[in-house]
Amino acid sequence: MKKLIFLFTTFISLNLYSQLELPLPQSHYEQVGPYCDTNKCGRWITYYKDGNIAMVETFDEEGRLKGERFTFRTDGTVKHYTEWEYGIKVGKEIFFDENGYPIEVIYIKKK
Repeated sequence: MKKLIFLFTTFISLNLYSQLELPLPQSHYEQVGPYCDTNKCGRWITYYKDGNIAMVETFDEEGRLKGERFTFRTDGTVKHYTEWEYGIKVGKEIFFDENGYPIEVIYIKKK
Protein backbone atom coordinates (compact mmCIF):
# COMPACT_ATOMS: atom_id res chain seq x y z
CA MET A 1 0.00 0.00 0.00
CA LYS A 2 2.91 2.33 0.80
CA LYS A 3 4.25 1.91 -2.75
CA LEU A 4 0.79 2.56 -4.18
CA ILE A 5 0.43 5.78 -2.18
CA PHE A 6 3.93 6.88 -3.19
CA LEU A 7 3.26 6.15 -6.88
CA PHE A 8 -0.09 7.95 -6.70
CA THR A 9 1.39 11.03 -5.08
CA THR A 10 4.36 11.02 -7.43
CA PHE A 11 1.95 10.89 -10.38
CA ILE A 12 -0.14 13.69 -8.91
CA SER A 13 2.97 15.69 -8.11
CA LEU A 14 3.50 16.28 -11.81
CA ASN A 15 0.49 18.65 -11.68
CA LEU A 16 0.82 20.09 -8.17
CA TYR A 17 0.99 23.47 -6.48
CA SER A 18 1.76 25.42 -3.13
CA GLN A 19 3.30 28.40 -1.18
CA LEU A 20 4.73 27.91 2.31
CA GLU A 21 8.43 27.31 2.77
CA LEU A 22 9.75 24.15 4.37
CA PRO A 23 10.64 24.58 8.04
CA LEU A 24 14.21 23.39 7.36
CA PRO A 25 17.45 25.31 7.12
CA GLN A 26 18.36 26.06 3.48
CA SER A 27 21.29 23.63 3.71
CA HIS A 28 18.91 20.66 4.14
CA TYR A 29 17.06 20.97 0.81
CA GLU A 30 17.29 22.28 -2.73
CA GLN A 31 14.52 24.00 -4.72
CA VAL A 32 14.23 23.74 -8.49
CA GLY A 33 11.83 25.73 -10.67
CA PRO A 34 11.41 28.69 -13.04
CA TYR A 35 11.22 32.39 -12.27
CA CYS A 36 9.05 35.10 -13.85
CA ASP A 37 11.17 38.20 -13.30
CA THR A 38 12.05 37.84 -9.60
CA ASN A 39 9.01 35.71 -8.63
CA LYS A 40 8.77 31.96 -8.46
CA CYS A 41 6.33 30.77 -11.13
CA GLY A 42 5.23 27.44 -12.55
CA ARG A 43 5.95 24.10 -10.90
CA TRP A 44 8.63 24.00 -8.20
CA ILE A 45 10.05 20.83 -6.71
CA THR A 46 11.97 20.86 -3.45
CA TYR A 47 14.40 18.00 -2.85
CA TYR A 48 15.98 16.79 0.35
CA LYS A 49 19.77 16.63 0.09
CA ASP A 50 19.52 12.84 -0.36
CA GLY A 51 17.55 13.41 -3.60
CA ASN A 52 14.07 12.48 -2.32
CA ILE A 53 11.24 14.87 -3.10
CA ALA A 54 10.33 17.06 -0.11
CA MET A 55 7.62 19.22 -1.69
CA VAL A 56 5.87 19.92 -4.98
CA GLU A 57 4.10 23.22 -5.50
CA THR A 58 3.05 25.64 -8.27
CA PHE A 59 3.11 29.42 -8.37
CA ASP A 60 1.33 31.89 -10.64
CA GLU A 61 3.25 34.60 -12.53
CA GLU A 62 2.93 36.93 -9.54
CA GLY A 63 4.64 34.42 -7.23
CA ARG A 64 1.47 33.33 -5.42
CA LEU A 65 0.70 29.71 -4.67
CA LYS A 66 -1.98 28.07 -6.77
CA GLY A 67 -3.50 24.59 -7.00
CA GLU A 68 -2.30 21.67 -4.92
CA ARG A 69 0.76 21.43 -2.69
CA PHE A 70 2.19 18.19 -1.36
CA THR A 71 4.93 17.75 1.21
CA PHE A 72 6.68 14.43 1.71
CA ARG A 73 8.71 12.82 4.47
CA THR A 74 12.27 11.71 3.77
CA ASP A 75 11.01 8.12 3.27
CA GLY A 76 8.70 9.28 0.44
CA THR A 77 5.36 9.08 2.26
CA VAL A 78 2.95 11.99 2.01
CA LYS A 79 3.07 14.29 5.02
CA HIS A 80 0.73 17.17 4.17
CA TYR A 81 -1.61 18.32 1.38
CA THR A 82 -3.14 21.75 0.81
CA GLU A 83 -5.08 23.54 -1.93
CA TRP A 84 -4.27 27.14 -2.86
CA GLU A 85 -5.79 29.93 -4.94
CA TYR A 86 -4.19 33.38 -5.43
CA GLY A 87 -1.78 32.65 -2.57
CA ILE A 88 -4.58 31.83 -0.12
CA LYS A 89 -5.27 28.39 1.33
CA VAL A 90 -8.66 27.15 0.06
CA GLY A 91 -10.47 23.83 -0.33
CA LYS A 92 -9.02 21.22 1.99
CA GLU A 93 -5.95 20.56 4.06
CA ILE A 94 -4.99 16.97 4.86
CA PHE A 95 -2.46 15.67 7.37
CA PHE A 96 -1.09 12.13 6.89
CA ASP A 97 0.39 9.64 9.37
CA GLU A 98 3.81 7.99 8.97
CA ASN A 99 2.29 5.33 6.68
CA GLY A 100 0.79 7.90 4.32
CA TYR A 101 -2.82 7.50 5.51
CA PRO A 102 -4.99 10.59 6.12
CA ILE A 103 -5.44 11.33 9.82
CA GLU A 104 -7.03 14.79 9.72
CA VAL A 105 -8.97 16.63 7.00
CA ILE A 106 -9.79 20.33 7.34
CA TYR A 107 -12.19 21.97 4.91
CA ILE A 108 -11.48 25.63 4.26
CA LYS A 109 -14.30 27.84 2.97
CA LYS A 110 -13.58 30.39 0.27
CA LYS A 111 -14.12 33.96 1.39
